[in-house]
Amino acid sequence: MVGGLDSVPAYGVDPVRDAHPRRRADTGWSSMIRRPTTRSGRRTGPELTAAVVVGVGISLSLSTLMLVAIMERVSKLPMPVAVAFAAHVFGRATLGMTLLLPVGLLLHVGYVSTATVVARMVFHCRLGVVAAFGTALGLWVLAGVSVLPYLRWGVFGAGLGRGAVLSVLAVHLLYGAFLWIGSWLGAGGPNTGVPPGSPRTTPATAVAAQR
Repeated sequence: MVGGLDSVPAYGVDPVRDAHPRRRADTGWSSMIRRPTTRSGRRTGPELTAAVVVGVGISLSLSTLMLVAIMERVSKLPMPVAVAFAAHVFGRATLGMTLLLPVGLLLHVGYVSTATVVARMVFHCRLGVVAAFGTALGLWVLAGVSVLPYLRWGVFGAGLGRGAVLSVLAVHLLYGAFLWIGSWLGAGGPNTGVPPGSPRTTPATAVAAQR
């Protein structure tokens, strides 16, 4: 019957949309995966403060673990990298054994805290697993080809043996884990891809929104 009920689309059915399978596939989880993670370019005081606090906490935790590992001879490094760097830059005789460890600790806190703040600002505070460990591996490569050769430990610490290479890698992997955990503590949860303040989207709500 022309113009009758047979020509009226059913409730919630879009002939144009349903005629294209790709458009139908863009609902639900696929639309959530593609959702941009952009946020406002403005950085608030609490965000910077949280980034600094997380960075300092991570650096102190790593310093403690490295010192314990070296003292217990679990690590194959002769001393923490930051302490060795301080000895090379300022001179072991200039600092003396009394100041060598505190200066090295300050260098480590400054380096790790700066890297953490930059990473959290670049990735908008909420770092996922890939971003956190990607940052950690990037810092591992940077240290392996610049700092460690400067200390005469070889590229990636290879001059000290395979155990030293693994020790340096393990420290940076721990940093990646702490950085990811810090994104939970400092931003209220991991990166979900949904800007703060936006309502959470589930497949059920996505389908309901189309009706």
